[in-house]
Amino acid sequence: MNYVNTYQDELLELHHRRVYHITVVGGLLMMFSAILDYLVVPALFQEFIGYRLTVVGFSIVLLFLNYLDTEQRHATMIGFTEYLFIAAILLFFIYRTGGTTSPYYVGLILTMTIYSTLAPLTAIQSMFSCFFVVFCYAITLQIAQDNLSYSLDIFSNLFFMICFVLIIATQSWTDTTGRKNEYQLRIQEDQANKELSRHVVILEDEVAKRTVEQAATEERYRLLFDQIADDVVVLTPEGTILQSNESFDTNYLPAESNNSPSFFEIVRQSDQKVLKNVFTNIITSGLPVQACKLSLLRNDSSTCDTEINLSLITRNQTDLGILLVIRDISTRIQLEERLRVSLNLKKHTESAAIMALSKLSEYRNVTPGKHLERIREYSKILAIQLARHQDFIKIISPDFIQDIYHAAILHDIGKVSIPDELLGKTTPVTEEEKEIIRRHTIAGGDVIKEMEEESQQNSFLTMAKDIAYFHHERWDGNGYPSGLREENIPLSARIFTLADSYEEMTTSCLDNIPSSHEMAAKAIVNNSEFQFDPRIVEAFFLRQEEFKLIWTKFAEA
Repeated sequence: MNYVNTYQDELLELHHRRVYHITVVGGLLMMFSAILDYLVVPALFQEFIGYRLTVVGFSIVLLFLNYLDTEQRHATMIGFTEYLFIAAILLFFIYRTGGTTSPYYVGLILTMTIYSTLAPLTAIQSMFSCFFVVFCYAITLQIAQDNLSYSLDIFSNLFFMICFVLIIATQSWTDTTGRKNEYQLRIQEDQANKELSRHVVILEDEVAKRTVEQAATEERYRLLFDQIADDVVVLTPEGTILQSNESFDTNYLPAESNNSPSFFEIVRQSDQKVLKNVFTNIITSGLPVQACKLSLLRNDSSTCDTEINLSLITRNQTDLGILLVIRDISTRIQLEERLRVSLNLKKHTESAAIMALSKLSEYRNVTPGKHLERIREYSKILAIQLARHQDFIKIISPDFIQDIYHAAILHDIGKVSIPDELLGKTTPVTEEEKEIIRRHTIAGGDVIKEMEEESQQNSFLTMAKDIAYFHHERWDGNGYPSGLREENIPLSARIFTLADSYEEMTTSCLDNIPSSHEMAAKAIVNNSEFQFDPRIVEAFFLRQEEFKLIWTKFAEA
């Protein structure tokens, strides 16, 4: 109910203001349209000008009455009276100038349009006021002349005026709806402002409360900041120190320093360019940088190696500074170096022990002194070349190459199980004796398998086991001990088989005369797809010059 009353009050106030416009525009319209009298009916100009002056005077009276209506109760009546008075004068003009043929009916249409446009009327009010004038127009025509020959003109004028009435009513409906919607929006806006004001008060109270809490939080943060074990410092993009914890101050800042020291002053000269590049990357990308290694100068003039994590501090898309968390890794570097030396020593010791173990097995068999050195180099070269082959690019990794280098020397460790009389026998061996000798592959594989299980690690022993078991298998399946063929033979054993065959053909033992490189290469080609994997034969030919160099480097004395 309050909403309706308030809207009606506003509508009355608007109507009161619009009455001024209606009376002024009505009076001016009547005076300026006197030109039409002079042009259309000059004989009636004097008469009509009197009526027009009467309208102007009447408009002034209504204008004054509206001014006196301070409570805005009679605005609708005053405006409607002005409208009817002007319409009555125009109807009189129509009557005096021929009725249907009179052009003054246009003035009626103009009067209806101006009044309905200026006065804040509803659609029903507009239709009533306009149709009343149209009805009066029709009555005027009947009084002016009742000749039926003019009925078509009457119909045409009335139809034209009725169309205008409908348009005016539609416009009034649109304006009324717009005013109501506007008023509702203003009511909602006022309510929203009141609600916003209430929230502002609540927010101000909350801000005051949070301010106190933030001060307490900052104090706790400062205590925590100083208790961090690492050195922490906040810098500007130019390197000026904005904030630092006690640990950083104790380690790097002199007892007496200026108010805004630069972090670059404690960075070793050779590392300053690196730090500037890191700052540029962080500011450009916004991404943190982890484990940046820098050497810093302590306040006692000593140098320490540090590992620094850097990140950009931003708020509301504004860069506030760069946070550095600094950790002294000097002790860790020393320990890592000692561990590296210890691991290298352990690795060399293991390699030496494995080489010595392999040598023991070779000493029981009559083999050249540099046999193991050459055989592992041959295997490594073939593996490196095969790593580029499309079939093996995902199989042969740097670890594979390193493993085959160490695994190759254990290939004949199983010969320790062969009786001495068979190893040193110079006469032809029987089939039974051949079978005993061939079992050295199984014995060697079993020994390495036990070593692998004992070590409990994924090491080169797995590859050494495969080589020991299968290095006498053939690509065509006619090898031993299992008769494997093609891809069923482990890749490491296939590589080693070619390397071992080349070594056997190019070195001298008690029972053979060494072949030249060319003769050995020809024999390898002839056995492609029989004894050897064709792809490994291709790799051999691509690297055969290196085979020659290795043979020369590790030649027998």
